[in-house]
Amino acid sequence: MTLYPRSSKFNLTLYSTASVIVVALVTLLAVATSFAVETVRAQDPEPTGYIKEITPSVSSLSVNQGETVTLSVNVIGVQDVPDQSLGSDVVFSWSATGGELPANREGNTSVRYRAPDSPGRYTVSVSAGSNCRGTCSTSFTITVRRPGEIGEGPGTPVNPPGPIPTVLDDSDGNQYEVFTPEAGGTFNGEGFSINAEPGVVPNAEFIGVRMYENGPASNAGMSGHRFTLSGTKYTVAVIDSARAAASSYRLNDVATICVPVPNSLLGNIADVQLVGVSDDGVSLTAMSSTVRVVPSLTVCGYTSTIPVNVAAAIPGTPPALPDEPEIEPAPVLPATGGTSPTSPLVMVWALLIGVVLIAASSIALAKRRQEPPTL
Repeated sequence: MTLYPRSSKFNLTLYSTASVIVVALVTLLAVATSFAVETVRAQDPEPTGYIKEITPSVSSLSVNQGETVTLSVNVIGVQDVPDQSLGSDVVFSWSATGGELPANREGNTSVRYRAPDSPGRYTVSVSAGSNCRGTCSTSFTITVRRPGEIGEGPGTPVNPPGPIPTVLDDSDGNQYEVFTPEAGGTFNGEGFSINAEPGVVPNAEFIGVRMYENGPASNAGMSGHRFTLSGTKYTVAVIDSARAAASSYRLNDVATICVPVPNSLLGNIADVQLVGVSDDGVSLTAMSSTVRVVPSLTVCGYTSTIPVNVAAAIPGTPPALPDEPEIEPAPVLPATGGTSPTSPLVMVWALLIGVVLIAASSIALAKRRQEPPTL
């Protein structure tokens, strides 16, 4: 009988090779499975996020006895970006030392507050009930005064020295009404206006203020908005005493902006409020506001920062855009072969099975060639 000493060595090499292949396949399978799981996770929607801070739209406000105003908070996310949608599923707790508030409910970032009948100073507090990881509460100072009574200012208003013009104009020839610390100021348009009481403009300064119509107000199709705009968008612009445009000007107290209530909102008059609109129309900010019927039907909001864009709105998601014309789909060709895998994990398993079959066939063939001939 003839012996084949190389056979045992070959078997050892064969088993070693097979072991290496198995280890490699197991490793590849683990990596591929992890990749596939992470791919599936990446397709899941991101969470809504957390609230970092809530701030009042205006920190203090003067109102008449028994007057009803809308108080609103700004919701700010963890990236320091205002995002009212973060409060859409949060119940905010509102309370007041005087006056009336509605029952708390989900998404109540703004409420209708009725001032008490007794003059005095009151506090309205609000806190986020959940989803908050920072400053979760804030408050408003409400000064209730008798009709016609001038509110308290930040000290005695003082105009700057020297002559003060009555009108300013910018480089494009647009005219601005002059607002001063001692007299305040008013700009009136066709049914819209902005008014500042004495003491609102900081001492020793004067500014030019202009308000104008700036196209239709519409946010149709923006499903992330919590207000539906209507009517016309208005812009309040400001220039300094040197006739240079100011990108942001802070007042000592609030100025009052009024715009007509659009006819389309007359059926929802109790819900109408003024909303600040970003320049690109993407962001909306609810303003503390009230509806007035004298001398005309207007919605008025309060702001301590100008310039600003405003429009009348009611709470609720805006309507979808009109349906686009349907495009006839391209004809579907008949299937002529296998379809591609629909999942990364399926592709990985198909690849591994193919490698295993090829490796097994190669090992079996090599082993057969090395077997001694039958005597």
